Amino acid sequence: MGYDNLTAVVTEYTDTILQVAQQFKQLLQSTQNQQKQMVDLSIVKKGFDNLTAVVNANTDKIHECKDQQKQLPAGTNKQEKAIPHECADINFIKDGVFLIYPSGAKRPKYAYCVLQDNRKWTVIQRRSGFSLSFWQRWHVYREGFGDANGEHWLGNEYIHAISINGQHRARFILEKDGIKRYADYSNFRVEDEPSKYLLKVFGYSGTAGDSLNGDNSSKIANGQKFSTYEQDNDNYSGNCAQRYRGGWWYNSCYYASLNNHYGHNKIDWGLNMGLKLDKSMLCVIFSCDLCISKSKRGTNHCKHISSGDKKE
Repeated sequence: MGYDNLTAVVTEYTDTILQVAQQFKQLLQSTQNQQKQMVDLSIVKKGFDNLTAVVNANTDKIHECKDQQKQLPAGTNKQEKAIPHECADINFIKDGVFLIYPSGAKRPKYAYCVLQDNRKWTVIQRRSGFSLSFWQRWHVYREGFGDANGEHWLGNEYIHAISINGQHRARFILEKDGIKRYADYSNFRVEDEPSKYLLKVFGYSGTAGDSLNGDNSSKIANGQKFSTYEQDNDNYSGNCAQRYRGGWWYNSCYYASLNNHYGHNKIDWGLNMGLKLDKSMLCVIFSCDLCISKSKRGTNHCKHISSGDKKE
């Protein structure tokens, strides 16, 4: 075989080898693409399986919730049954702080709830120890201040919202030198802010004396507008709220006021309890609570009232 023939053969075989190599390269790339697709499909399948498991799990929970809902008493899912407008709407067995939603109020409010005489009372004022100043501005009295667990004023806007929601009664609990007395009123109502939170209170009974009415019409709180030092709505030539450093239904000026911050005249209940209470009030046995509870008239909130309770 001559040189030229040998060269031709080598060239032919080289071309053939290159063609085979190119075909193998293409085959290899094709195989890799297929493997990649298989891997991608495997990932997709795994994700689908996980999603299916989640859907099945949630479906089981949905069915479980539906089964539990069927077992609930009728009316349990009604919103109006779940929202307490005052303490009388709450099922509690121990005094404490609860969240209430007074009808018409812009926001809920924490209130101290107590059980007395088989009634559920909403505490709207509380003082003991005098660590909290009650010499506050109008808007502070409107929204309330202090700690519901201790000394506080619930807020005129909330007192109004609660007291106009059906007939209410009020109880003033006063204590001095370990002697506790009370004043109950079968009708208690506070009007709205445009009316300056005017107080209407009637039907006294109790042992503390009716210091919200009394014999001197210039001193009674009943029928009076609320006053603070910068909103003088009293009938006095001066400013009762400024003079006694508190917010109250001052007349000219008062028989009784629970919110003073002047000297010893912090809590006064003119009839039977006296005006200037001495330092013995600072001991832990002293307390002063003004509570309101929904009356049994025209409402189902007080079905728990015993037959031995006082008649209105």
